Amino acid sequence: MTANQARTITATFAPGPQTLTVNYPGTGSGTIASNPAGLSCSGAPCSGTFGYGQAVTLTASPSVDSTFAGWSGGGCSGTFTCTVTVTSATTVTATFTLICGNGVCDGSETCDSCPSDCGPCPCGDGTCNGGETCSTCPHDCGSCCPTFLCE
Repeated sequence: MTANQARTITATFAPGPQTLTVNYPGTGSGTIASNPAGLSCSGAPCSGTFGYGQAVTLTASPSVDSTFAGWSGGGCSGTFTCTVTVTSATTVTATFTLICGNGVCDGSETCDSCPSDCGPCPCGDGTCNGGETCSTCPHDCGSCCPTFLCE
């Protein structure tokens, strides 16, 4: 184009697709799905690309050994669905927590924190653990009788 007189040129720029990322910092596990489709996570951080200004609803589904503790980031909170309007790269955190009492000693569970799954702590390890008493484990918890009667 040759400009031999003053001309007005207008350029319109539309924002491109934006990235929505979901992180999993908790001790449990589960899946995340989006509506509209584009993001499906199962235990590891994942990302999806959505149109600028698009409202994306995330739904969390905990595994059988976990509970969904809640959302954070991207304007999300609580334990129900999370709706994000994607206008920039956004990160949302989905926290799942292991359930004590599912019959499996896994994740961060120990004999102290979850004896129903992990069993009693061993007597003789030098620490008076959960479930041990002076009656059941005097080696770790000490004698039950008052000092003046045991001498």
